[in-house]
Amino acid sequence: MTHASEQVREYGSDSGPRTGNHMDDMAIDSFGFHHGSSPNEFSRKSEAVWLGRLLHGHVNGNLHTPLCFFGWSITLTLYALRGGTRHIWHVMLLGDDNLATVQLLNWTSQVFGIMGVAAGKISVSSLLLAIIRQTEMRWQRTYLWVVTITLASVIAFSCSILTFAQCNPPRRLWDQRVDGRCINPHVMSGFGTFTGSFNTFADASLAIIHITIFWSLPNRTAERTQLSIFFLLNILTSICSGIKTQYLAALANRDDLTWAMFEVFA
Repeated sequence: MTHASEQVREYGSDSGPRTGNHMDDMAIDSFGFHHGSSPNEFSRKSEAVWLGRLLHGHVNGNLHTPLCFFGWSITLTLYALRGGTRHIWHVMLLGDDNLATVQLLNWTSQVFGIMGVAAGKISVSSLLLAIIRQTEMRWQRTYLWVVTITLASVIAFSCSILTFAQCNPPRRLWDQRVDGRCINPHVMSGFGTFTGSFNTFADASLAIIHITIFWSLPNRTAERTQLSIFFLLNILTSICSGIKTQYLAALANRDDLTWAMFEVFA
């Protein structure tokens, strides 16, 4: 086989170099590489292929986030169908069994939401860590590991455990027909407010820390600007989290829990 034919097999056509991998080729096309590119452009091609594979692996390896929100959506739908978006006395009219089910769905949906929010932060953090894996950005790496991954996980798990550990036996939490004891409701509302406040802070920090990462990479200004704008949208998550956090004090209202939680779920 001649050298020319080997080049044709490697690069495919004059439209640009081809790797044989669909994700890699899309990354190459998005960066505008063509046959006969200079060495610098081929270096950028390698960066594009790496970024394409990184994003592809990130999407495939972080399915826990959509799974949490899928569970949250299912429980909230069942919750609404059973009257959970109304006052508690309207739910009582449908029977004690329905009341117990509605309250169980209420607490279960909260756990899915708590874990889903944490999973989202971990997902974004893991992507940023993968980007800076071979760099000297030590304080960014430390911050992501300690705050937005470790602390986010510990706080989310603690809040989820506390949710169903409020009463002994746990069934007492959602079924008042069961004898047992529960902790002061303000403990749960206080920890829930703390969790929401931490999430607001973590989301805001993720919307800022990426700027120090992308603008330290040897990419073109346009590419760094696009990535920065994309990740800066995470500030919207922080704003929404801050708005919702103010309603978490309603977790202490056990007299009309369904109506008290309406603003949190809405």
